[in-house]
Amino acid sequence: EYSSGTKHENAAADVNIPASQPFNETNSEGSYNEWIEKSQSKRAEAHNERLGLDSDATRLNLTADPPAFESDTIFKKTVEDYATQLTTAASPDVDRITSMTSEAGMFMPCMVGQLEGQFLKMFAQMAKAKTVLDIGTFTGYSALCFAEGLPADGSVVTIENDEEIAAVAKKCFDASAHASKIDLRVGNAPAILEDIASGGQKFDIVFI
Repeated sequence: EYSSGTKHENAAADVNIPASQPFNETNSEGSYNEWIEKSQSKRAEAHNERLGLDSDATRLNLTADPPAFESDTIFKKTVEDYATQLTTAASPDVDRITSMTSEAGMFMPCMVGQLEGQFLKMFAQMAKAKTVLDIGTFTGYSALCFAEGLPADGSVVTIENDEEIAAVAKKCFDASAHASKIDLRVGNAPAILEDIASGGQKFDIVFI
């Protein structure tokens, strides 16, 4: 799901309505941030853990016949902790995104976590990638992690629809050591992707 205007469109609207067609109020579920709060609030319990902060979030207990997976952690406690303890901590630039997102009152679970972010950085390094397309910037956690994993001449094109959220991401990018690698584009993602495709630009990694 994505937001193509100041209002959020549901999945059916995303599939059936061309990007060029004006947004119809009947398809809305409130503002973009209201949709995030409503649809993503179940992730809030685990966001501190995912960002490497202290958390008392309840973890998923494995059983012989496991229930539907609704936990925000990737594995059971011991595996998640083991992976985190053996993963290099996020850089000060990435940590700044966490603090600035919190200070701006943005919905923090929309960020990838510390473990996931370091994996994205490592993946870019292992793939020897030079170009990354990051669809859904939020405040820039994944885009900056990718940028850190790219060579000096690498580039990340990252797309965010919400101007207020994008403004926070831009501040984070500008304050980082990898600002020159990041191309933040603000607006309707399908329209921006069409422009990218028509220009023939290709990417080594696409992250949605």
